[in-house]
Amino acid sequence: QEQEVHKDDHKDEEATGPTKDGQAQGDDEVEVIADVNGAIYERAVYILPYENSAELLKKIFDSIEKINLEGLNLENFRQINTKEFSESERNNRLLDFLGGFELMDAEFRMIVIEGLGGKGHSMNKFYKMNERTQPNQRRLKLLYN
Repeated sequence: QEQEVHKDDHKDEEATGPTKDGQAQGDDEVEVIADVNGAIYERAVYILPYENSAELLKKIFDSIEKINLEGLNLENFRQINTKEFSESERNNRLLDFLGGFELMDAEFRMIVIEGLGGKGHSMNKFYKMNERTQPNQRRLKLLYN
């Protein structure tokens, strides 16, 4: 299965994050990725303090859950927690879901999210669901690649 992705598709999002009015005509289209062995993944990194971030944290995790339920064709969150990937799923670089990890210390938490990039894929959906509402600050940062 061949699909095509273009590196410049998120050029504006990389610098500033998605925009509020970024709903262009044809947003439901899914981009074709030509080189499955190329750089087809994108990342978002959140660095946020423990205090006053519960709402943002909930929004991030709710977005991941919604995208993964859809991308993995699952019905509920319990299935995500117990999902075991088959051999073919583990080897499928085009499996469209979000993964990542969270690091915590005494003051901050860092959340790293990775998924298939390109229009209509998991990271594009995540960007649109979690639009930047403010510029980066010393205590709250959002980075895209």
